[in-house]
Amino acid sequence: MSLEDRIHNIEQCNRCSQCKFVHMPKSQEFSSICPSKYQSRFHASSAGGQVISAYGYHKNLIEASPKMIDSVFACSMCGACETMCKSHMGDNVEPFDTILEFRAQLAEDGKVPETLSNMVKHLEQEGAPHGKRDERSRWAEGLDIKDARKETVDVLLHIGSGQAYSEKQWDNLRFIVKLLKSAKVDFGIAYDSESDSGGLAYEIGYRSVADKLAQEWADLVQKSQAKTLLAISAEAYSAFKNVYPRLNKKLSSVRVLHTTEFFEELLQQGKLSLGMKNTGKVAYHDSCRLGRRSEEYIPWNGEYIRVLNTMAVTDTPRKVNYGNDGNYDAPRQLLSRVDGLDMVELERTRQYSFCCGGCTGVKETYPDMADGAAQELLREAESVGAEVLVSGSSCCQANMAAAAKRSNSSVKVAYLFDLLEASIQEDA
Repeated sequence: MSLEDRIHNIEQCNRCSQCKFVHMPKSQEFSSICPSKYQSRFHASSAGGQVISAYGYHKNLIEASPKMIDSVFACSMCGACETMCKSHMGDNVEPFDTILEFRAQLAEDGKVPETLSNMVKHLEQEGAPHGKRDERSRWAEGLDIKDARKETVDVLLHIGSGQAYSEKQWDNLRFIVKLLKSAKVDFGIAYDSESDSGGLAYEIGYRSVADKLAQEWADLVQKSQAKTLLAISAEAYSAFKNVYPRLNKKLSSVRVLHTTEFFEELLQQGKLSLGMKNTGKVAYHDSCRLGRRSEEYIPWNGEYIRVLNTMAVTDTPRKVNYGNDGNYDAPRQLLSRVDGLDMVELERTRQYSFCCGGCTGVKETYPDMADGAAQELLREAESVGAEVLVSGSSCCQANMAAAAKRSNSSVKVAYLFDLLEASIQEDA
């Protein structure tokens, strides 16, 4: 697909601005859904604005000015615009796919911010946006985890770049390993042969780099003979389910699960027993990659045909993603197992969740935008009386925790598995 293939969809945009707002919001205060538009207060930063820019750029009506480039790459690719647009326009516009193609064209033309292009260069060289490949598995030293490159395993554990290289995250990685061993799960890791999923390179616009990384991992998954691919990283989980099908990468016949889903399964099956108790009012934040962006993408190779020279319809059935089938329940079910927690919901939740703005290189390239989006979420958490804001994404947790520290927010931000570990009773 290319920008040329998206022209029909771009022309269907009726400038309704629904891509900027929550469908049926609970309040005006928390009615925004697009973090880049919320922060910039500029239409060009919204999906509607970006598809107009994409059209103008493709038709040589505008140039890639610095401001235009910023309006494109300050977007965290959260996919909220897609969900909101489809609630009104169905699959006529699909702005997210257009933005993906726009970024790919800008990357091909060398019009990507230097910070992001440098991250992709590092991905090519080291298989991660930061850190060295031979240091990827330092967190696992002394844990005696099976080497999936040499032994067959039932479950192949993918760590993800963010947690593998952040020493602050190593304790929760080791906690996850401890739980897997307690449940007697036959699992292994690929150690330093694990690479980034390729999702980051794809979303920035570098298709060939994404393709190479995805193929490397798909080959390793196949050789491992694993039955389940277990993702710790929300970003990798999203890539396996939503990006790999776009790249035509098949992960053998494995089940792709996030750790929240897998551990909830183990608890339901009685293979794992945890006595957990904690106190406080907790709100769960649906991160984009664990939520609407984790809905499985099914490629479609049909064509649009025009009926009576008016409406264009598909010639064969096509699955349309609305963001409804993300991983929303498993994290909440895990939290509900902690005795004493008072669970409350944010106003914007599930497929209508507001993005924290911290991923896809936004935090590194546009830190003010990432901070502003996170501060908005902290305000929302405060408004419902939450004492703790919990995330199933370590990337989101890190961004929101840093924002809370900067603003002296009364809300504590916690990674879901950190909270579970802190809740386990010693006599359980």
